[in-house]
Amino acid sequence: YLTLSVPLALTAENKMASEVAAIVLETSLAKALDATGMYVNVYSNTITNPQERFNLMISLKEASREGFAEGVEQGGALEALEALDILRTVLHGIESTEVTDAVVKVCKEWLKNDLAYRMKSPEYWIDVISMRQLEGKDFTSDYKARVDAVTTAKVKQILSSLNNASKVEYIIRTK
Repeated sequence: YLTLSVPLALTAENKMASEVAAIVLETSLAKALDATGMYVNVYSNTITNPQERFNLMISLKEASREGFAEGVEQGGALEALEALDILRTVLHGIESTEVTDAVVKVCKEWLKNDLAYRMKSPEYWIDVISMRQLEGKDFTSDYKARVDAVTTAKVKQILSSLNNASKVEYIIRTK
């Protein structure tokens, strides 16, 4: 597991750009882990107290042996430290190698679809209304235009900040 946290003013622009950055990172990590027997989950959130921050939690796990087509072999699972090394390598190079306008465009479309899906949930609206009332933050009004306004440069800036941010790495081995 790797946890990253960076101070980030929670404007609508930064909120949407941080979500796009999380998607870019997750897809880059998935590509780097292809055929390793591992899969990645990236969870992101923002907090307002005691300081406005953007947080990423990244977990790497061994993929299930089930579900492969007959005749397709799954690569052997990496050792935990090898997987963590891949994660670090991707994070160190992502803003210069993986973040293109085309990648950001695809990730923005994915985010708009994901937000539309999340908006169908009452729990989503409870969080949104709480954020509006308690913190004065509105991230949902005209969300499609706000996502469209995210620039590649902003995504690169956030990823670079995360790479230089507070990090906690830990390995949990299951029996």
